Amino acid sequence: LRDRVRLAVTSLSRRRLEPALPSNGGLLERRGLEGDPGDDGRTEGATVVPLDRIAGVRRHINGLMAQLVGIALVGQWSAVPRLEDDLEDAVLSARGRQVLSGREESRLDLELAFFSFVRLRFAHAWRALKRSQLNLHERNAGTQMLARRLAHVLGLVTGETIGIQVNSDESAYRDLMRRVPLLAILADALSWMDAVWEPMVRGDLDSAVSSVEGIRGDSLSDVSAVPAVRWTEMTVLLFAGRFREAGEKLDGFDGVELQRARHAGDLAMLVMLLVGLRRPDALAHVRGLDAVDRADAGDDKGRPTVGAPDESASVRDANPDDGGCCSVGAAIGRLYAGEPVTAGDILAGCSGKPQARVVARLGMMGVAAALRTGDRVAADALCREITGGMPSGNVIMALRVLSASDVAAIAALPAMREAMHDDPALADAVSDSPAWPHVLPEASPHALTAAQLAVLRSAAKGLSNKGIADDLFLSLNTVKTHLRHIYQTLGVSSRQECLSEARRLSLID
Repeated sequence: LRDRVRLAVTSLSRRRLEPALPSNGGLLERRGLEGDPGDDGRTEGATVVPLDRIAGVRRHINGLMAQLVGIALVGQWSAVPRLEDDLEDAVLSARGRQVLSGREESRLDLELAFFSFVRLRFAHAWRALKRSQLNLHERNAGTQMLARRLAHVLGLVTGETIGIQVNSDESAYRDLMRRVPLLAILADALSWMDAVWEPMVRGDLDSAVSSVEGIRGDSLSDVSAVPAVRWTEMTVLLFAGRFREAGEKLDGFDGVELQRARHAGDLAMLVMLLVGLRRPDALAHVRGLDAVDRADAGDDKGRPTVGAPDESASVRDANPDDGGCCSVGAAIGRLYAGEPVTAGDILAGCSGKPQARVVARLGMMGVAAALRTGDRVAADALCREITGGMPSGNVIMALRVLSASDVAAIAALPAMREAMHDDPALADAVSDSPAWPHVLPEASPHALTAAQLAVLRSAAKGLSNKGIADDLFLSLNTVKTHLRHIYQTLGVSSRQECLSEARRLSLID
């Protein structure tokens, strides 16, 4: 603990901002975004900011950044969920008043981007990284390389390209990692996520799973606690069909806060929603929708979507929807239950420009929903739009969300047949899909009740009828009645057939 405190003091001491004041004893404050300089060199409509206000702004920004550093050092990653919002507002306000130099603004934006990314605030990270490029050339070569690596991994995760042109200097990068141990830990997290998301983008889930297995060694114990790393593990486990393990990862997050679209990236929130709905316990469905409903009821200020950054406070405040994916929670829940859902129900909440990965996931859900309701024309049109504008890796991973029967129905659409003809990787993936562990279960016209599911899952543990009764505090006759109804619903005649069919339908792991 003393070592961590010492590291915190050392890290925070490097974040002092020395005053950089004009000779007139104050600092210009812009009243508008644009203006022509007057005879005295000031921008038209600008005023002088008093020295005490400059010091106050600097102290406020440094205090907010110190909180982010402290949260990282003690591992309380989900503490102060609005911290990125407050820091971004402070930085943008200081920029409008010209309180900070370009070098200082670049440093603050880079730090905000880095901490926002590892805390799953992808939209904040994207905007801050874009802003930092204005003065990135003033930073040392090691910092520039760190920014480029962050941009690369963020682009892999969200599907949004951020091009940063900097000079490579590995020695400067290694020196930076040696001097700032906290950055070294977070840089290790970036390297690991790069190794996972590169194959994920290609649709190579096997390689991604191998990388996830590797992080469980002692050498990466510090990295494994980072939220972005744990969320990446959860994402891979979800698509690999290891739903129980993915649910255990979800338990490590503050589910309510991190499922709020105002705080978490669109894709992070959607994956968490899917994990919550796919968990093996009977209450997971209710908990997942309840968290989404509470998120919709929030009154947070809006933020621009990841695809459309805007530094104007008035524009940001006027945009109350950060991708809107929380509003699709109820529609996804009905799709899980095999109830009629239209493509419009699923896509209705995406009024802004959500992340590319989210577009692929929700879009293919919309195709499946349209097919389930018999609207092949709408399904084909939406499928053509997605396959025509998305890399095949995005489409392949989106198909893993759907059930096997959904994928089979989509494969018969003219748009998908054309896409498969032009893309052998997509064609191979669709042909292999029957062996996938799909996220969405098969739609069943006779869904099991919550009590029947509980009995089924206890039976999957290998318990006898008496053991199931003791496990669920039921009478033996009640257990036998539930099993008889389960057999009838699934069309089986033995426990072995029942468990096999239940696994095929993704009712149990």
